[in-house]
Amino acid sequence: ANMQHAGSWITIKVAADKNMVSSNCQLNSLKLNTFYHTGNAVCGAASATWNTLSNSKEEYYLNGANTALTTTATAYETTANNFIVIPQDPVMLDVTYTYVSDSANNITSTETKPVSLAYTTTDPTAWQSGVHYIYTITITATEILIDPVVAEWEDETCDLGNI
Repeated sequence: ANMQHAGSWITIKVAADKNMVSSNCQLNSLKLNTFYHTGNAVCGAASATWNTLSNSKEEYYLNGANTALTTTATAYETTANNFIVIPQDPVMLDVTYTYVSDSANNITSTETKPVSLAYTTTDPTAWQSGVHYIYTITITATEILIDPVVAEWEDETCDLGNI
């Protein structure tokens, strides 16, 4: 049987440009704002439809990491924080990072920048069930860049043999 996923899968990757890497840029946290945790799902033959979303609150995708960033985008997704969510309108993501702003005087700065996870499309604009959304965020010395990608989940066939 093919499983039609009722949730959306969100992956967030983060990198820094070479100027920020040379400033010892570290990722501290990734926090989703106004994020819904409950709702009613109606499962159809091809997908699920969600309604009456409620219980909106903040959700940390990553918290207290203090991980050194490189120029290679890294996903901070593990089996413990695999981010399957209720399909809903994309939310704002707070990206908190630290860098050495003045190496001569050893001054470190920490900034939190809000980034919209809305993506450019004609229809639909909300996260959909059974779809994997991959966001690549690049922290630069002047701005934070985001590059969203939408991908369908792949079917996996598992042969369990004879029982």
